Amino acid sequence: MRGKKSLSILLAIALLISSSLFSSMVFAAGDSTIGLQLDKTKAKVGEVITATINLNNFSSIAGYQVNLKYDPEVLQPINKSGNPYTNFTNPESGTLLTNSDFGVLPQASNNTTAGILSFGKVYTNLEEYRATNMPETSGSVAVLSFKVLSEKPTSIVFEDTNKMPNAVTGTNVFDWNGNRITSGYTVAQAGIINSDNQNPIIESNISIAYDKVSVKVGETVKVSLKVNNINQLAGYQVNLKYDPEVLQPVTATGKAYNNSTSLYGGDMFENEDYSPFYQAVHNVENGILNFSGSYLNLEEYKNSNNDETTGTLGTVEFKVLDSKATTVSFEDSNIMPTATTGTLLFDWNACRISDYKVYQAGILNAEGSQIINGNVSMEIDKTDAQVGDIITAKINIDDIADFAGYQFNLSYDPSVLKPVTEDGVEYTNTTMPLSGDILGNSEYIPFSIASHNLSAGILNFGKSYTDLKTYKEAGIADTKGTLAIINFKVLKAKSTSILFENSSSMPNGVSGTLLFDWNGDKILSGYTVTQAPTIKIKDPNVEEKSAISLDLDKYNVSVGDILTATLRADEIDNLAGFQVNIKYDPNILKPIVASTGELYESNTIPETGDLINNANFGVMPIASHDPKAGVLNFARTYTNLEDYKASESEGSGVLSQISFKVIKKASTEIKLDNTGTMPNAITGTMLFDWSGDRITSGYEVIQPKAINEGYNAESSISIDLDKSTANIGDIIKAEINVKDIDNLAGYQLNLQYDPEVIQLVDSEGKEYTEQTFPDAGKLLSDDDYGLVTLISHQFDKGIVNFSKFYTNLEEYKSSVEIESSGDIAVLFFKVISNKSTSIEFTNTPKMPNGISGTLLFDYDGNKISGYSLYNSAIIDVTTTPEPTTTQEPTPTLTPEPTTTQEPTPTSTPTPTSTVTPVITGDGYITIEFDKTEAKVNDTITATVMVNNIENLAAYQVNLKYNPDMLQPITSRKVPYTNSSIPSQGTLLSNSDYGFIAAASNNVINGTLNFGRAYTNFEDFRASETPEKTGSIAVITFKVLAEGTTSLLFEDTTSLPNGICGTILMDWYGNRISTGYKVLQPKELNISAADVDPTPEVTPTATPVVTPTPEVT
Repeated sequence: MRGKKSLSILLAIALLISSSLFSSMVFAAGDSTIGLQLDKTKAKVGEVITATINLNNFSSIAGYQVNLKYDPEVLQPINKSGNPYTNFTNPESGTLLTNSDFGVLPQASNNTTAGILSFGKVYTNLEEYRATNMPETSGSVAVLSFKVLSEKPTSIVFEDTNKMPNAVTGTNVFDWNGNRITSGYTVAQAGIINSDNQNPIIESNISIAYDKVSVKVGETVKVSLKVNNINQLAGYQVNLKYDPEVLQPVTATGKAYNNSTSLYGGDMFENEDYSPFYQAVHNVENGILNFSGSYLNLEEYKNSNNDETTGTLGTVEFKVLDSKATTVSFEDSNIMPTATTGTLLFDWNACRISDYKVYQAGILNAEGSQIINGNVSMEIDKTDAQVGDIITAKINIDDIADFAGYQFNLSYDPSVLKPVTEDGVEYTNTTMPLSGDILGNSEYIPFSIASHNLSAGILNFGKSYTDLKTYKEAGIADTKGTLAIINFKVLKAKSTSILFENSSSMPNGVSGTLLFDWNGDKILSGYTVTQAPTIKIKDPNVEEKSAISLDLDKYNVSVGDILTATLRADEIDNLAGFQVNIKYDPNILKPIVASTGELYESNTIPETGDLINNANFGVMPIASHDPKAGVLNFARTYTNLEDYKASESEGSGVLSQISFKVIKKASTEIKLDNTGTMPNAITGTMLFDWSGDRITSGYEVIQPKAINEGYNAESSISIDLDKSTANIGDIIKAEINVKDIDNLAGYQLNLQYDPEVIQLVDSEGKEYTEQTFPDAGKLLSDDDYGLVTLISHQFDKGIVNFSKFYTNLEEYKSSVEIESSGDIAVLFFKVISNKSTSIEFTNTPKMPNGISGTLLFDYDGNKISGYSLYNSAIIDVTTTPEPTTTQEPTPTLTPEPTTTQEPTPTSTPTPTSTVTPVITGDGYITIEFDKTEAKVNDTITATVMVNNIENLAAYQVNLKYNPDMLQPITSRKVPYTNSSIPSQGTLLSNSDYGFIAAASNNVINGTLNFGRAYTNFEDFRASETPEKTGSIAVITFKVLAEGTTSLLFEDTTSLPNGICGTILMDWYGNRISTGYKVLQPKELNISAADVDPTPEVTPTATPVVTPTPEVT
């Protein structure tokens, strides 16, 4: 297919991922903008400048691509961790193009050495995006950070590049129909950094802009003609085209234009010293306005050295006659044969200016015309063919109102297909295709013309009625049917396509099509273009042995195992790129990075194999996963196809490897699978050869067999005893176990027992109180996920009711260790009577939706069902032969709570032994470090301590740190997220009082904001055992960089009444606003990481000879 070389690498990859050709062109509203906004334009060395790319007032935004230029000796782009950009680093996302439902694809091809950032992002599932009827129109698309290396003046600018040949000042924007928005929007550059001159670097252009883009019949719209940064401008001539049946040019007083009405309302060419001159030669009947203006006294104008470069040439006001979509545009005219898109500009030397761009205003009343009724399509009679076959292509239209003419540009591969006439004669460059069943009425004088380039594989032809007046008066238009028929002879076995394709000879074409109505006007909108499917041409003498396969290293796995999937290619000729879509069950498997164990993110690149991995050919990897949905979608391609083609081809070997951690034992599968974002894929695979063509046939896809095939797991909850036979006085241990409960995140249980036979005690044999929570099991015990415990016992009735659940479900859900099997609680019962008994799950009115006294919840907060319940644990109590060991029941065994609440004096903490220094008579909160001297890559533990805070029951603190030097990590050494909760300290950790913890961090900006509180204040007060001295939180930081830094309590707007970023509350729920101080900790001194020293050679000591004693 022709035109591939003109595509940028980024868009080529976007096509590879989405299979959507963004080739059609549309226009933006006149006041649409794309701009670069800096958070500061004055910055010192070491400071960071944030640059945000904003789009404003577009009808629908589905993708963008930009090329930014900066000085790499002055600025260094860095990611959120402070690390320099690589050539594949994507910027942070903005507010737009972030909805994963529509298949978000980011892409980057930077050259940081040269100071170039070229990146973009697109939605790949445009059909679903359009179906929402909720277009994204304004917002930010990217956020970049630049570290200042030098304070000399510099800039970051949008800049054109040969990788984006049709861009608007280094920008491409796409709408939700996949069309490139070619004009009608302005590009706003950022100001100069570290300069008193804040004028941005801007391009030279002439443009038209509407004052509004939606206008009712009878209203007027103003069209402004503007020039920007045209140096030495001294004269102009412009030719404007409009539809006279839709728009009528009028003066400021509402009078209709005549053929000599002048332009008004400008702010240029008004200086009488230079003799301004204006002229107008219109043809209002045919919708043509031609204005010109200039200074005549050029010598004096030039000597003033004060040229007019930027401003408004004038304004034309149009009255709207019809509400249909229309345009006012610069258009070439035979009276301006050398014009640039209907414009001529001259300088004060009377020389023509040519180095500028022309921006059109776009479509007026476009929203009213966006009901897509019409269609242009190509229909082929076969998609599977052999050498020598004839393939017939028909070009059809459907529901094109007032249709009267067309021009099409088709591209094909001339080495594979040859256009021939109905008689089999080869086309010449002027052969007209066979006519269809419309546009053939001789009464309206049809005219046809063809101008092909057969050697390049281009067919360009058109046809129209010429007697439009008679055709229109007849009132019956050809709106549906076949326009042209073309026969192609198959020359060789190779998959290929015949496509509508844009051409420079059709600058305003819509995907290689131009349609005209019976007024002679272009039909600008209201129809779609449907391409023909790919044609698969096979060689019947060649057996297909090529394959893409997915192999697993093991098929029987258990929880915790690592499973490796290898993607292979075999006998794929000239393979240069691939894309695959892999489906798996995220409730059973989690993809991880093999070297680190970290979970895949949406853009994690799988481990590479030995194919498509030669850096000499420019390897471009891309990933757009949806791990939550169990989808891995990734691609890799060579970008330097010319050099690759000149070398030896690759065809057999490993493409990629993916590691999966098993989080649940179950029967499952990993398979290559089709997806809506790859509409023409072969079983979830797309391959490309070194000519850039898709390999659409000739290989098979081999799937792996099932994992743990035939395994049937039974989900259950049970009560398991350490003994079923016991004597009076024995302690029985009861574990509550769950098995294969998917994504367990919480529970509530109601257990019934006979209080006259067994008594609830803790692990030390002490009788339960109403505040006692059962011992924790292995599950639901990770404090990083914000544990909450609740209890509601009734000992006199033999009921123990308790619940426990995670509150930080988002972080839990995204972790590797999803809990499903193990013990969730441990209870102990003391036998007090010689009678067989049981412990059972039982229903209770407190749990109206319970399943036999059990409620289980998953990490989405949903109730779990479908599990088995082993709800009875029977205890057989026997009498021992030695009566002396029989435990006599005493009245103290009757569950009277008032007799068991004796607090022991040993429980009162001694405050002076835990924190130093002590401030006599005053409480304080501070941070203690395990070390204040550390090296890069060390960890530092920070413990938040309180001292002498009376009746402490809750807290919230805000801590500030430098994220370039410190990184908070969890106990599993995973970096904090914005909802990570620090580990608990010695205080506020008694589950008898039902604690809750929460966090709202901003790890990018170096802020930790978290808190913890008891929920059962009443029982806490009743214990008469206040907590006032000890630790309340523990945070571990990984050291990232050397230097001096700090961790400080800091005020924030989210704690409006805080004391230096702290809020403390007592057990009455009152805020502690006085009586304590905030002691900031010492600074941290970080040195460079140790380098293994060169071992020193210890010199061998010279032996000392002891003299032999003389014998006397």
